[in-house]
Amino acid sequence: MGNHFHILLETPQANLVTGMTTPFFPASGPATRSFNGLPPKSKFLALIVGVALFGTFAGFVASLFVEPDIKREEKEVHALAQQIKALRGEIQAIDDKISRQNRKMNRDNQKMLAANHQPPPPQNPAA
Repeated sequence: MGNHFHILLETPQANLVTGMTTPFFPASGPATRSFNGLPPKSKFLALIVGVALFGTFAGFVASLFVEPDIKREEKEVHALAQQIKALRGEIQAIDDKISRQNRKMNRDNQKMLAANHQPPPPQNPAA
């Protein structure tokens, strides 16, 4: 699976949890204190706005990874559409050629039948 990476860190002291939580607490402390001072309806609104902003940011970041693939696929689809258009033209040309040959063969067959057609012998009315 080439769509993700794994990072392995080895620390001399077991302080990985401290390293992960150190940036979290200074940012979460003031936010929590200010959030706790809001009335309940404002907390709900702040939560909805926060989720919407996070979703927008996550969508933007995801589009940076997905957009090149979409553009490449659009180019491939356009190239395939051009190939299909060319093939349809070739098929139509072949169909027209077959139709002309069939008409020519029908005319030739009718001429041959007319040339080989002999009138029936006259019948003797007295007999």
